[in-house]
Amino acid sequence: MHDGSISETNREKFRQLTAAFRAELHFYDIPAEHAELLARGREIFAAGLASQRFTSVNMYRLLLAQVLPDSVTRVIYLDADTIVNLDIASLWQEDLGRFPLGAVPDLSVAEHFGQADKARASSSFLYEKCGATKETVFNSGILLLDLEQLRSRNLFLDGLAFLAQYEDDFDSYDNDILIAFYGDNYQHLPWQYSIHTKWARAFDRSNVRTLPPGIYHYRGRDYGLDLSDCYNRLFLTNLRQTPWWQEDIISKSYQLTREIALTNIQNRLRQIRQIENTCRRKKRVFMGLAGDEARLRQDFELTPEEHFIALAPGGQLPLPYDPRTHIYLIFWSNYGEVKALLEKAGLQEYEDFADGTRLMPEQSGDIFPTELTVLWQI
Repeated sequence: MHDGSISETNREKFRQLTAAFRAELHFYDIPAEHAELLARGREIFAAGLASQRFTSVNMYRLLLAQVLPDSVTRVIYLDADTIVNLDIASLWQEDLGRFPLGAVPDLSVAEHFGQADKARASSSFLYEKCGATKETVFNSGILLLDLEQLRSRNLFLDGLAFLAQYEDDFDSYDNDILIAFYGDNYQHLPWQYSIHTKWARAFDRSNVRTLPPGIYHYRGRDYGLDLSDCYNRLFLTNLRQTPWWQEDIISKSYQLTREIALTNIQNRLRQIRQIENTCRRKKRVFMGLAGDEARLRQDFELTPEEHFIALAPGGQLPLPYDPRTHIYLIFWSNYGEVKALLEKAGLQEYEDFADGTRLMPEQSGDIFPTELTVLWQI
């Protein structure tokens, strides 16, 4: 399922790849073949199909039950950034029971890595208004779908109508629709069908050199060229088996990585200058985990008069000091969530608050225990 933008060169590479594994390949050009359905969707909620962050392609997984022929009754959906390191038949044969879909709860993955106490729902709206809990939230990058049950409704149009009703409250359109509609009605699949490589790198203490069977999710392009890393080896070994592998792919990847790194360094220096300029005019207030206070006070040479506010997931986000005279420096892995809350309260980034980790060396990232979302109220 695509938006018509796949070149003939890439179509031919897809054909070569599927032929090598004796599989069938079908292209579904959604804008050309289902223009009326997309038009109805745009009438309901145009932003859900074309925004700065999301395009209509993000929503195509919601069209599977309508687009595929009735003879297709079961589907495995995989994000493009996944590597299947097991016999996919094991996922296909999972018993869905009475449920319309199967997915891996985030909590199952967190429990495997000993991080269950840090698991939270993916956004406060889902948690507070849609009945989502840390036990039910899942990532929709790997799904086992019963199309016969899913055909009882038009998930695409119903989902867009839901988005239109709460458009300012969503974090991830397609994923949040699935959680809102099926969070209490899906088969919980074992953790190995959705192994987040970022979590595995951060929390797996087994020093594994050969990866166990599973489906590995490289969310956020979590791969590199260091072959001593077993997750990189898995990714590059599979890439090498595809028609997209080229002899100069390593040098191209290195050049792209170098350009991205230089851009990141320039952005970081700009952010540091903005923060330091504000700190010259205002008093600093540090915010982070209580357990990090001593370390931050030492690293930043805080005086006894400078304040530290301890944060905890799910509690209040206190702002006791006047932003006209103080700047809040925040040390938290999900800074983006905190930023959205503070901006909603009328505060301005770099003037009233900033990401304090920008002032730390890159290797100090271990100050963050997790990338899972927290829930706060101001």
